[in-house]
Amino acid sequence: MTHTEKHTQKDKVPYHMVLFAAAVMTVLLFFPGICTEGIKKGMGYTVRIIVPSLFPYMVLSSFIVRSGTDIIIGRISVPLTKLLALPESAGAAVLLSLTGGFPVGAKCVSLLYEESRLNKEQADRMMCFCVCPGPAFLITALGCIMLGNIQAGIIVCLSQILSSLIIGTALGMIFRFTDKSVKFDKVSVNIKTTDIISCITGAVTDGAESIINMSAMIIFFSVFENAFRSLTAFLTGGDSGSMISAVTASFLEVTGGCQAVKDSALPLYFFSVCVGFGGMCVHFQIFGVLENVPVSRMKYLIFRFVNAVLSGAVTWIICIFYIPAEVTAVVGGGYSAFISERTAAGSIALLFMSVVFVLSIQGMRRGKEFYVRNSGLV
Repeated sequence: MTHTEKHTQKDKVPYHMVLFAAAVMTVLLFFPGICTEGIKKGMGYTVRIIVPSLFPYMVLSSFIVRSGTDIIIGRISVPLTKLLALPESAGAAVLLSLTGGFPVGAKCVSLLYEESRLNKEQADRMMCFCVCPGPAFLITALGCIMLGNIQAGIIVCLSQILSSLIIGTALGMIFRFTDKSVKFDKVSVNIKTTDIISCITGAVTDGAESIINMSAMIIFFSVFENAFRSLTAFLTGGDSGSMISAVTASFLEVTGGCQAVKDSALPLYFFSVCVGFGGMCVHFQIFGVLENVPVSRMKYLIFRFVNAVLSGAVTWIICIFYIPAEVTAVVGGGYSAFISERTAAGSIALLFMSVVFVLSIQGMRRGKEFYVRNSGLV
């Protein structure tokens, strides 16, 4: 290769990057009021919803991982991994992806692949269903805080878990049918005792870092979400609660999308469709985590749409058999009914889902070396 050819390749202009930068600059310069309002909305989401609902659970989940108490997850996951045609070492990753929030599954898959505990096919297949909002967001943030109804949050949460398991089971059956040489490995666990003070301080640091990263991404995407909502409101004659506005907001960012669905007074299964897709804000975070993993991004996005439709269908089916009047009022009547968490049913449900959630893997952000010594999952 000649010097001129090398120079030409080196100076090749990434036009898509230039177009994106130009688009961002245009929005910031010509629509400062809309951008400011979007930033305020994003900060409002983080302060009013994300921080109070997720930060305590992130700290507790990180503490569990750092103390090594999450090892039991890998020991009880053998039936699940066999059903999904995955190695035993992937069991905790699947369970934690269903209960820990959107980025947890991607982080697990990344670490497992880096340690050669997953091959390319398994990592690619897991990312088709190991993406699920956690119960803390769905029950606490969406159900209790945004809708004022814990039952609505539980229904949406159950729909997300069932949808992910259905997709994973179907893909596992297809893999078993096409590949007869399925092998299951054993998880080797190396437990290291750590003092409680180090676990607490490290867990608080983990939780703070996670909240800061999530909040920054939400605020950034809220600028564009607000710009698109303003544009669609202009095109629809000022109707900010239109279906187009809800779809646009849900495509960009899940929290703002849920708020737009609520403003549009849409049925409960629209919330499941919104959180089932997850929003591009979440997907950009996941793509960053999977930077060194050969996962098909197109396949990933296709299955996010599949998951959105399937989870919405599951919620619709559940509501055929169980439609509490309070849920109907919240999502269809234009006002928020409140169900106290001090009732017996609400307390038991919230306690159960909270215990499930804290078995998450947010503490894995502190590095794969510590995770190998304590859980043996990678």
